Amino acid sequence: NFTWETDITYSYNRNRVISLPDEYKYTDIYGNEAWRIGGYTASESGYRFGGTAVGEPLGRIWGYKVAGILQTDEEAAAALYDESSHGYRRNDGLSIQGRKDAGDFEWVNREGTKRMADGSEMINAEDMFCLGNIMPHSTGGINNSFSFYRFRVNVYLDFALGHSIYNYMKSRFIQNTLGYSNSNVDVDLVNGCWRYPGDTASSLTTPTTATATSPGPLPSMSKGRTTSVSGIYPSTTTCRTNGRQRRT
Repeated sequence: NFTWETDITYSYNRNRVISLPDEYKYTDIYGNEAWRIGGYTASESGYRFGGTAVGEPLGRIWGYKVAGILQTDEEAAAALYDESSHGYRRNDGLSIQGRKDAGDFEWVNREGTKRMADGSEMINAEDMFCLGNIMPHSTGGINNSFSFYRFRVNVYLDFALGHSIYNYMKSRFIQNTLGYSNSNVDVDLVNGCWRYPGDTASSLTTPTTATATSPGPLPSMSKGRTTSVSGIYPSTTTCRTNGRQRRT
């Protein structure tokens, strides 16, 4: 009078752009024919990346890689000019575009990208890297059906593997803590933030962690970088409480 049935499904997905109209055709830095819509072009090397291109997959996430956290005012003063930074510093209360403050991220600089007028390196959209893909390479599920006399129970599990999660909801939640906090904040999230020079909490970002960019500017952010508040799991987010920018 007891039966147990199990059904298993699995699918594998791999996508690649096969062709684009010739209006998007160009010659890459290696002398090969290529097709690309949108994306970025490194000012010095001419290397193009991002957007939609023949031979490349759809669904990729582009953003900045973290080189480290600026621990002191001296490190912040020596940081690369950041084109998207509002440049607010607590020690003088001024906002000067491009500069950083202690507790800010220092981003990885991509080789061959735009420089300042004096030849020094800087950070802008050309310095983004591929951080992941929103499309899983494998999906599937397991369905178990149990029957006993006239009773029947179904237990279904599904899964997705090989993709990155863009946690936009978390980024907007953290944004509410910038400047004047107008919402409740999860205590674990705050406790894991950067607080002071030399903070080495185990939950803080390591130099190899990457952070994704948001689809567009977040105008309500009054301090810090408008394009760095987002989550790629393992998530990297930023918040500022009581005028101090914090990272977790």
